[in-house]
Amino acid sequence: NQLSTLPDSFGQLQALLSLELSHNELGTLPENFGHLQALSSLRLNRNKLSTLPESFSELWALQLLELNNNELSTLPESF
Repeated sequence: NQLSTLPDSFGQLQALLSLELSHNELGTLPENFGHLQALSSLRLNRNKLSTLPESFSELWALQLLELNNNELSTLPESF
């Protein structure tokens, strides 16, 4: 895929349980990404993520997180 951004409204998908966005061109995630509080599985491998939003620490239900092959150098302080 070639996704480079997600819309700000993405955080409104509060019932979303699983998300596969690997093999895209994502450089950032919307700041309200942490509003996806039902999310238990998130795969973001092989993107261009350099940072994660501070709200990322609000993903309380998250059990599986894959971030391989990104450009992350730091994690949010709240993580």
